[in-house]
Amino acid sequence: VINTDLGRVMREADYLMKKWSVGTEDPQIAGFKSPLDYAADQGMLSVGAWSRFWFVPKDMQFRRADNLLLFESGRMTVQTEYMFQGVGAGADPANLKFAEFFTDHYQEIAKKYPVYAELYEYAEMVSLAKYLKESGVPLFWFLMANKDLVITEDSVGTVDALFKDSRRFEGVSVEGGVELRSEGQYIYDNEAVNAINAAIRNAP
Repeated sequence: VINTDLGRVMREADYLMKKWSVGTEDPQIAGFKSPLDYAADQGMLSVGAWSRFWFVPKDMQFRRADNLLLFESGRMTVQTEYMFQGVGAGADPANLKFAEFFTDHYQEIAKKYPVYAELYEYAEMVSLAKYLKESGVPLFWFLMANKDLVITEDSVGTVDALFKDSRRFEGVSVEGGVELRSEGQYIYDNEAVNAINAAIRNAP
């Protein structure tokens, strides 16, 4: 999804959610709490543990009406887990509460932050494409014939890392960010490109 509008929506939605989970920004949604807030309420904090959050569409349902295929229902959820040596293993209770709140209030959040409405719309389209593919509908020729209609962007190569000291747990800080890597592909920022070109020009 690099350099596509879908990539932009995925990146912006994820980054905004990470700002709220780290605590560098507050969405101003009634009842919202960061994972650190939930941990303080519980009096328990997992220190030194890597966690991740991500979006997953669930229960995406379609129905047939004559020669039409209509989207009927579905929802967006936020998932979380610990990361131990690169493998997911359970989840932190405070993180689970954060993910559950985000899931339960997704529509309310999407009204205030349109990128989440965009994310849900793309989830509908991707789910429909997956359904058609699994149903054996030949899509490749159609997609290739219309690839010029794909909305594109000039993707950023990096986003700023997020960092915040906890006010409620002395000596504890939270950091996070968004994973932009793609297997076998790299997007360089302008400074990196200029530095590489200069190094090539000045090489003996």
